Amino acid sequence: MSEEGEKPEEVRTIVVNPEDDPKTKPLYQMDVDPVVGWLVCVRGAYKGEAFTIFPGRNTIGRALGMRIALREEQSVSRDTHAALTFDPDSCCFFLTPGSGTALSYVNGTVLLNPQQLSAYDRVRFGKAEFVFIPLCGEKFDWAEFED
Repeated sequence: MSEEGEKPEEVRTIVVNPEDDPKTKPLYQMDVDPVVGWLVCVRGAYKGEAFTIFPGRNTIGRALGMRIALREEQSVSRDTHAALTFDPDSCCFFLTPGSGTALSYVNGTVLLNPQQLSAYDRVRFGKAEFVFIPLCGEKFDWAEFED
C-alpha cells in the first residue's frame, strides 16, 4: 500500500506473439498440442476415464496446475507426484518420479529413476492404477502431417 501523497506503482501487461519467440515454437507446428497418448484409469476414483498425454512434460498430481490433474484421488500427491514425458524427437515416452515423498510404480516395480514406457504398461500413483496407451510411436507420428 502506498503512503499518502505517493502514486501507486503502475502495473503493465505485455502481450507477446509466441511466433516471434523461437523458444515458444510449437513441437509439431499445430495450433493446438496434439494428443500423443492416454493414461486409462483401471483402479481408483477415475476408473474408466482416460487422461490425455501431450508432447513434452505432463505433470501428474492433485493440483489444478498439473497437466494430468487427479483432484479426487487423495492418495496422489498434490504437486508433481510424477511426470510423464513424450519426446517428439525419439517418439518415446518416459515416466519420472515426482518431487515429493510419494512413490509411483511401473508394472508393480517402484519407480526410482526415469523409465521408458511401453504400450499397455501398468502405472500406479498412490492407489490409482492406469494402463498406458501410446498413439505416437513406430506406427504413427504427427510429424508426418506437418504442413
